[in-house]
Amino acid sequence: MPESGLKKGLFLIMLANLLNLVVGLVNGFILPKYLSIDTYAMIKTYTLYISYAGFFHLGYLDGMYLKYGGRPLSSVSSREYGTDFWNIGLMQFVVSVILLIVGLAMWNFLLCAFAAGLFLKNINSCCQLFFQATGEFKLYSSALNYGTILSFLLSLFLIFVVKTDDARLYIGVQILSLLIVSLYLCILLNVKLGYFKCREMSLAAFKENISSGFVLMMGNFSNILFLSIDRWLVKLLMSTYHFAVYSFAFAINGLIDVFISPLFVTLYNAFCKNSSPDRIMGIKRAVAVWSFAIIAFAFPAKWVVEHYIDKYIEALPLVFIFFASHVFNALILGVYVNYFKARKLQKQFFWQILSMLATIIGVSLVAWLIFKSMLALAVASLLANIIWLGVNERKFKDLRFVCSDWIYLGLMLAVYLLCGLCLGSIAGFIVYIVLLVLLSLFLMRTQTLMLFNSLKQLWLRNKIL
Repeated sequence: MPESGLKKGLFLIMLANLLNLVVGLVNGFILPKYLSIDTYAMIKTYTLYISYAGFFHLGYLDGMYLKYGGRPLSSVSSREYGTDFWNIGLMQFVVSVILLIVGLAMWNFLLCAFAAGLFLKNINSCCQLFFQATGEFKLYSSALNYGTILSFLLSLFLIFVVKTDDARLYIGVQILSLLIVSLYLCILLNVKLGYFKCREMSLAAFKENISSGFVLMMGNFSNILFLSIDRWLVKLLMSTYHFAVYSFAFAINGLIDVFISPLFVTLYNAFCKNSSPDRIMGIKRAVAVWSFAIIAFAFPAKWVVEHYIDKYIEALPLVFIFFASHVFNALILGVYVNYFKARKLQKQFFWQILSMLATIIGVSLVAWLIFKSMLALAVASLLANIIWLGVNERKFKDLRFVCSDWIYLGLMLAVYLLCGLCLGSIAGFIVYIVLLVLLSLFLMRTQTLMLFNSLKQLWLRNKIL
């Protein structure tokens, strides 16, 4: 992918994700302000459960993602994609019905909601991953908006008109939003490919996609566990209040996904077409600078919590630790994981993520046994992300940061945590931004100027806007 295409793809998805930011603000600030601790904890429990929906396609979608990676949309026939769509649709329908029957038999609302959400989420992923793999970022970005608007409006309606504290209704809104987005994506793709009429299923396609994608799926599943193991420990070892506080901090952390997740979406397609070490090193440094700039959002979040949601004031140190972890996680998921996928190194990725999963479990358990606190678990998660980055730096010699890059990472991490944990929200923000600009221009001058110029050019291009 040409550099202009990569920048355009990043920008398009970022613009589309701005609506997700609005929804994130509802989930991150308004819901915890107006809902009880128990209700909010139940909603976040469902969110935690649904993050594991990808396990239930057994790698089919991952195999599909690898198969279409780097191909233009015009090279895919309606029969080829139609077979994949109907295969995954039938598979997920059967799985969801089984889980729904079990949930009804146990009279377990969360399991029933998970069954419905699982089917819709994986159908949604079938379309979205296809857009990502084929580089159709304009189509992908336009598809994100309708469900997020609906979720936003319905959540506000439940809070301010219905004035309900029933977690089941808020979970229902999330499922309804998934339904709307899934229908829109399916129709949008049918306009492009006309696959609705190709109602064929293929055992050979099942075998091919699952065999090529299962290891990658297990790696992705293990990665989700890696990112959520601390929340599971809090849920299992501490009170509902502690889980709600920890989940609140994690939800605030999710707000910056609007500006980080486009990296995960676009770089796989870009690396499939050009994975030269020099290009990737430039991208890595730009990701580092961009991530340190974006995590400054923690300071206004701190101000909001201090003034409007003081019942979650205990979450503020966690917010800064989580945001700091995002820098290293962006480098891992945005650069290295996409590099693994582009080079078809699924098995190596799988074994690496398993070792990292064991690492974070070990570090988290030691932190819990010694300190028995939420902050210790958050710090353990940050350390595990740093270790994971170090493992990849050692593995790929051509992609290693040089000494000045590590000095930048270390100094910026120290500055960020000191400003966030030791200064007020306004003073901390000002000091952090000043030092960020100075250190970035001194140690990452090329990437800093490139990011500034790229954003300026993209914003001014009417054809993109």
